[in-house]
Amino acid sequence: MSAEKECAFDWIEKNRKPTTEMSDKVWEFAELGLVEFKSSALLADELAKHDFRVERGIAGMPTAFVATWGEGKPVIGIMGEYDALPGLSQKKVPSIAWLLHDGQVIIDSPVEVVASARAHHT
Repeated sequence: MSAEKECAFDWIEKNRKPTTEMSDKVWEFAELGLVEFKSSALLADELAKHDFRVERGIAGMPTAFVATWGEGKPVIGIMGEYDALPGLSQKKVPSIAWLLHDGQVIIDSPVEVVASARAHHT
């Protein structure tokens, strides 16, 4: 294995626990699109701790941010979507899991869905 790959694998292993904990927190917040205030703050703050320059409120969206590090080339862009989807449970499964009540899919209110998803994680 090349020294670069070994360095990358070592970094991933060293940071596995805090990265997983942060991911789990975002999952547990279960915030709908454009109101992911806790998730956005958590991610942007973590990037800032690692010397990224963080610009918040991008394009008039209070939860959108751009984080940059370094200068010059290469320029690498990564876009993340981490909002909860109305009508879906927040179970940690590799497939869509609809929220059900008495055998019926619940899609009446995004607020009820998010509340149900949060209750699931407590």
